[in-house]
Amino acid sequence: MMSTRYARWAAAATAVAAAVAGALAALLMTAPVWAAAPAAPTASAPAYPPLAIVTQDQVALRAAPRDAAAQQAVLWQGDVLE
Repeated sequence: MMSTRYARWAAAATAVAAAVAGALAALLMTAPVWAAAPAAPTASAPAYPPLAIVTQDQVALRAAPRDAAAQQAVLWQGDVLE
């Protein structure tokens, strides 16, 4: 039987996960950034580098897209790459 504290935590975690999933879905349904011609950076709109968020633990960052390539780092869920 689940404790009341765990049940509340699980409900809150589920709500947060649903909110994040909804925001990600909304982001993915918008026009992709790479579809438009790149705009020149201006003083009012600086150019930001593309980012990636790691979604799994113990992911190997490799020098090439092959399993035989040298492993450069081990990435964890939540890491952000530029």
